[in-house]
Amino acid sequence: MKKTATALTLALASLLIAGSAMAAKGDIPSAPLLAAPGNTNSPDATNSTPNSFVVLDVAGAVSMDGQGDPDNQTAICITGDSITGVGWDNVGITTVGASWLSEATLLMGTPTTPAQVNLTPSLTSASGSESGLTSNGIIDLTDNSIPDIVLGSDPLRLEFYEGFDDNPDAPDANWDSGLITFAGINLEVQTGAACTVRIHSPKPVPSLSWAGLGGLLLGMMGLAWYARRRTQIA
Repeated sequence: MKKTATALTLALASLLIAGSAMAAKGDIPSAPLLAAPGNTNSPDATNSTPNSFVVLDVAGAVSMDGQGDPDNQTAICITGDSITGVGWDNVGITTVGASWLSEATLLMGTPTTPAQVNLTPSLTSASGSESGLTSNGIIDLTDNSIPDIVLGSDPLRLEFYEGFDDNPDAPDANWDSGLITFAGINLEVQTGAACTVRIHSPKPVPSLSWAGLGGLLLGMMGLAWYARRRTQIA
């Protein structure tokens, strides 16, 4: 009888441990962009209008283990005063094994304070592949109760990590595609060995409106008339 009770106790303990593990794995964020736990930086709401943008191409990035693990891919590509907003477009993720899509996370911060803002493009609690994930524009941090990332003398540090590590010391997810746009104050591109993702654009490329196209056409017509007139005079 004593052996039976001991076996039952061990079985219940095993179930509790398994239940805790499942709960931890299922503890996904309720929004794709959230302040990291412990982020106590003060919001810079008075200076949240960006004057510069940098777009990074995260295609080919890999998330390996839990936050802060030395196996994780990091990237340092941007300097400036502060990050005021983030947007993402056409993000595609493919998981490995039992890893969930919602566990692939991009952590933003600085080398001094690495854990400030988490970006989780997918909220799908399942493994597999997903593409076309987008924020539909820039999400202002302070407008969403997330402190700006103050850089100052520190660069922006990115870390690709897993919210739950299914494959220790091995890839959990591959970032197949995606452009991440950082909006901020006086942002500049920093290249070098620490920048392990591609610089897609140091600033947004302005699009011409119909009025702009009309002005360009009139300008070209004016140049053509002037060149023709000079030819006739000569």
